[in-house]
Amino acid sequence: RAPQPKTAELPDEDRTSESGVRVRESGVLVVDSDKRVLVEVREVLERAGIPVLTARTSAAAVEVYRSESAGVGVVLLGEDDGDDDPAKTVGQMRAIDPDVTVVMLLEEGKEAPGAGGTVPDATDMVRKPIHPLALVQHVREAISERES
Repeated sequence: RAPQPKTAELPDEDRTSESGVRVRESGVLVVDSDKRVLVEVREVLERAGIPVLTARTSAAAVEVYRSESAGVGVVLLGEDDGDDDPAKTVGQMRAIDPDVTVVMLLEEGKEAPGAGGTVPDATDMVRKPIHPLALVQHVREAISERES
């Protein structure tokens, strides 16, 4: 099994909500076994000012989410070349935080592994390749919905 890349910690950037409460800036956890996808998505989101964590396997993603869930607003769950079932991964993340926002990243033309081409409990699904501006907009909307 190939060694996993280290994940960067989310910055401890605080902001003040409308109610005056200090909250941690919401970031994104991107999960995909394709390093190229991780790099491209990270670059796009970080250029837009969105903090990013990455993981190359579902198992690593669950561990990152377990330790960093307070700073993760959205999980972008892509391909995992391992044997992990996306529904299982979503379930493990929901055990940590029942309100986790999980957006599936699926290759164009690929069917999602669940019944009817969906992943049970995933919040949303987008097809790759996705235009960088559309990705940023989708992530910002998902973070905004989670924070409201």
